[in-house]
Amino acid sequence: MVFPFHYPVDVRAGESVKISMMVLESSPSGLIDYKWKITHHSGSQEQDTFSGRFFDLQQFNQMRRDDIPSLNEKRLIQTFILNQIDGKRSWDEIAEIVMKMFPEKFTCKEDVFKIVLQLSNFLKGN
Repeated sequence: MVFPFHYPVDVRAGESVKISMMVLESSPSGLIDYKWKITHHSGSQEQDTFSGRFFDLQQFNQMRRDDIPSLNEKRLIQTFILNQIDGKRSWDEIAEIVMKMFPEKFTCKEDVFKIVLQLSNFLKGN
């Protein structure tokens, strides 16, 4: 493993350099990070492996090993629709199944078709 510094430290024979290293395990996520520091009479430098991460508190809590993942209603419906796209069912069949499962959300087949098309294009990368 390499632990880089911002700039080289000019050390001469007889001078001392102090290096400290820490291994940190995130209790919410279980992720392992490292923090290291080098100190010399000319100054010190610190680096770590977690400064560049952008986690908000909700994301951090969701990564806890004991957290139970869940989807909101919109995502549950999308997942259900995706599971109907199996290469065997027609658009009409999919729409009928979805409308029967979620009658309060879909009043016509065209509403289902819009979501099928959006999901299909998204998964194709379009």
